[in-house]
Amino acid sequence: MSKKIVLALICFFKLSLVGAEDDSYWDTHLVRPYVHNSELQRRWAWALLASHMRELKGNEHILDVGCGDGKITADLSKFVPSGSVIGIDPSLAMLAWAKNSIVL
Repeated sequence: MSKKIVLALICFFKLSLVGAEDDSYWDTHLVRPYVHNSELQRRWAWALLASHMRELKGNEHILDVGCGDGKITADLSKFVPSGSVIGIDPSLAMLAWAKNSIVL
């Protein structure tokens, strides 16, 4: 029987706190500030993930839900060279940013 590792990193951000009630706000106003401040989130993620990285065999398939700027997604891909990592995000602008700025 194979062992499955499920890790969930969830950051809740209520849109109404910033005056945003619809998804288009993310696309037009929050991409650059998010990218500018994402390094702290990246450090938090790795503080949680570091202890689990040694359990990976390198052939896992990882889904990064809410991948944002794609930095963590790209980092994860280095640990699964025979697997895959897919990042999804509700913001088309964030996905475009990730696609255009991440070099593997």
